[in-house]
Amino acid sequence: MAKEKKQIPKTTKKDFFYEITGTLTILLCLVLLSELGTVGLILKNLFKVIFGDFYFVVVIYLIGQGIYALVKEKWFDFKSIRFNGFLLFLFSLFLIVHISFIDLYNIESQTILSSSLELYKDSLFKDQFISSYGGGIIGAISAQVFVVLFNKVGALIFAIIFMILSISFMTNLS
Repeated sequence: MAKEKKQIPKTTKKDFFYEITGTLTILLCLVLLSELGTVGLILKNLFKVIFGDFYFVVVIYLIGQGIYALVKEKWFDFKSIRFNGFLLFLFSLFLIVHISFIDLYNIESQTILSSSLELYKDSLFKDQFISSYGGGIIGAISAQVFVVLFNKVGALIFAIIFMILSISFMTNLS
């Protein structure tokens, strides 16, 4: 009879990738939200310019992503219908907010993107205070497309339809 070989358990090498990236994501988001030092101010201004007045929604999502990476040791599933609903919700929110930004600063419909970028550039480099960032660069691009194609009222109707669709996707209800 053959002797059974003793199996030596293999030592598994612990990979700390998710712990490190999750912790760094959470720390950077906390620095951004609390505006700690120069880095916090630069990150806040960058996020405001890119995502507009609702930049904190993206920051809260990133904190959640960091916590998820720490707990589950994997990244969130970006192909899920709920995540796509969340992205559609953000897109429609940025569009609605930027349409109100257009009215606030009396921007013509043909020059939405260039006028918005000019205002953002002045606020960053010349320290001119603007009361609202609208939907940021993402909102400016989407507003430029939808307002030129469908006018302001049509763009608002599309944004509301996108909002309803996104809520349907996130709740998984028809």
